[in-house]
Amino acid sequence: MSGFFNKMFDMNHDGKLDAGEQFLEFMMFNEMMKEENQSVDDWGFGADDDSGSDWQESAEENILGVDPYDFDSEEEYNDAVAEKEAWTNDIPDEVREFGDDRGIFAEDYDSYDDFADALRDEI
Repeated sequence: MSGFFNKMFDMNHDGKLDAGEQFLEFMMFNEMMKEENQSVDDWGFGADDDSGSDWQESAEENILGVDPYDFDSEEEYNDAVAEKEAWTNDIPDEVREFGDDRGIFAEDYDSYDDFADALRDEI
C-alpha cells in the first residue's frame, strides 16, 4: 500500500507501509499541513476583520490541543476544553501507556471513541 508520499516512507523496501512507516508518513503530512496553515496566517488573511475574536488571541492553545480558532465563542471553546479534560482524565494509566508506547496520544483525538478506535487498530 502506498500512502500520501507514494513509497517514500517504505524504509525496509518491502513494498508495504507497516504501522511505523505509516506513522512517520502521517507525522510528515501533519507537519506540512501545520506549515501550510502558518504560512497562510503569516499573510494576514482575516487578521484585520473586527469580529470580536479578541478572546481567541489571548487564549493559548492548551496542552490538550484544543485550538481557540476552531470556535466561534469563548463559551464553546471553554466547553470543549472541559469536555476533553473530562474524557482524557478518565483514561486508565495502562491504556494511556499502551497508546503512548505506540505514538497514539489521547490529546490528538477529538473523542474517546476516536482514541479507542486508534488503539484497536494497533492491536
